[in-house]
Amino acid sequence: MTKSFFPNSAIELTFISPRIGDTTLTQLNANINNLRDFFSENNCEVDLKIIANEEFKSSILIPLCNLTDNIADESELFIRAVKLWKMTEINPGRQNRIRRFNNLAPAQAQVNENLAELRPGFIVKTRLYDLLKSGNLSNEEVSNLQDAAYCRRTFGNLRYPVLKLTDAGRNDNHGRSRYYADDISIRNEHYFVTNDWYDRNMNSLLQYLAEHNI
Repeated sequence: MTKSFFPNSAIELTFISPRIGDTTLTQLNANINNLRDFFSENNCEVDLKIIANEEFKSSILIPLCNLTDNIADESELFIRAVKLWKMTEINPGRQNRIRRFNNLAPAQAQVNENLAELRPGFIVKTRLYDLLKSGNLSNEEVSNLQDAAYCRRTFGNLRYPVLKLTDAGRNDNHGRSRYYADDISIRNEHYFVTNDWYDRNMNSLLQYLAEHNI
């Protein structure tokens, strides 16, 4: 059908999403490959690609947000939303987020001082997700992160296990969602990551990331 509208032009189709879970992304890539085969068999010059997760952040979100610094007119809802996000997510003036890391090397301590200015959820969805998906955690540690008592001790009284098998669902006993919707894959098992993070968990979370060189 696209060739009916653009018979002499190469076509580029891009699927864009800020966050796609590992399972969904695997299925989407398989469908993309099927579409490539279909277009190729029908002599259609179509380039299909996906921009999501880290690529979405680096290719779309950060450049777009940087453009708002030069826009004075805040009449557009998106511009106001981005500026509010910048004010709340990264704000050097919020002294209650300043942490000291006396047991860390100076370079890592400085990194953590900078990270302490971010909201907990942002660090979880970026740094902690990177660690969990890296494959560097031992099987024992993955098991520990599913244990409520261990997570409470390790992450400053965190109320829920960091990891939960997707088969168990995202809700607590009261039907409230306590885990992010996008799952991650660790050694062929799929997990949800808890979204129940607060300022009180920050110091322990950053210490944990530093101990794992993240």
